[in-house]
Amino acid sequence: MFSTKATISLAAIAVTAVALAGCSTGGSSEKGGDAKVPSEITIGYSTPLTGNSAFGGANAAPGIDLALEDLKKLIPETTIKVEQYDDASDANQGVTAVQHFASDPSIPVIVGGVTSQVAAAAVPVAQRSGIPYVIVNSFTPGLTDAGDEIFQISAPTADYNINEALQAAKAHDLKTVSIIYAQDVPTTVGFRDDFLAGFKKAGVEVVADEAASVNDADFTTVIRNAMAPKPDAVVLLFIGPIDGTITKQMLELGYDPIRLGHVGDVSQGYIDNAGGHGPGVIVNTGFFDGADLPVVQDFTKRVVAKTGNGVPGTQTPNAYAAMMVVGHAIRNLIDSGQEINRDTIKKAMLELGEMPSVLGSTGTAKFGGDTGRVLIYDGFLLTLTDDAKWVEWKP
Repeated sequence: MFSTKATISLAAIAVTAVALAGCSTGGSSEKGGDAKVPSEITIGYSTPLTGNSAFGGANAAPGIDLALEDLKKLIPETTIKVEQYDDASDANQGVTAVQHFASDPSIPVIVGGVTSQVAAAAVPVAQRSGIPYVIVNSFTPGLTDAGDEIFQISAPTADYNINEALQAAKAHDLKTVSIIYAQDVPTTVGFRDDFLAGFKKAGVEVVADEAASVNDADFTTVIRNAMAPKPDAVVLLFIGPIDGTITKQMLELGYDPIRLGHVGDVSQGYIDNAGGHGPGVIVNTGFFDGADLPVVQDFTKRVVAKTGNGVPGTQTPNAYAAMMVVGHAIRNLIDSGQEINRDTIKKAMLELGEMPSVLGSTGTAKFGGDTGRVLIYDGFLLTLTDDAKWVEWKP
């Protein structure tokens, strides 16, 4: 795992461990500058090492580690230091992390927002502070609307959620559904809106819409309320481990409806907490470790070699992708002889073209969306097998 300050060299992203080393996206700046190549660059990294979402920081760590391995292959003359700050899964601490990094003029960019609550609080502060902030793992829409300093790796999944609702409604001939969602997580509130839109489009009636808190431990009441109308399916919209807990409690209460989930459920935490009750759930995701893509297969193999397990969650590839975006930008700035600072990195990231990517079903991604600062890639629909394996769900 990486230390609080890990000293390494910078390189470009790899399509695979070998093939992508040395690959440059180009187009980020004009040639002809003569700025001195820096001997050292420090990237700020805000991550939850403690708190109720510490699992997210733990899941992100292998992605950062692998990124750092790839980042040392292309520019040996520049040393990269990653300085991490424990945001403790807390919005206030996330703000403090931004302030900490922004106060140091030698730090040109922050990679952070491993959890939605931290990202939502941190981005306006980063914008006001004038420091680029690359969001790792919040799927909340509209975050890049805060301003031109904000970039988002985890693309908002409205299209994926709506598509899941439409495909599930068609495949299972759904007439009614119930929703149980976390009212205190901006991302899951947004997911609820997506599914409501999808079911409306599909002509499916939402017969119960139950809100609860991520701090709850017993979901008996909301489960019974959601299941009282006898829906054809239920949608669980909490963070992954809690969705697993609700799934287990639901089946222990004797309810076994068709279950729909979301990208955050593709995690070991969901599987563990569901306690064997998870199989059959339908989810969507931007990363699938079983995808028939060389870039994904190589990345997954490397994660397994490093951790002894499969890819633990979406935070792993998202953290990898976030670091690689920064690496692409710095690579292009050095190639063009430009000074590396907050303004030039921001511009270089904005001008990156289509990049090879472990995210999405095509092996490539590029910044786009309404602001041009959201990484765009196609997604997958998955389901969980009886032996706790995620496989592509074919409607």
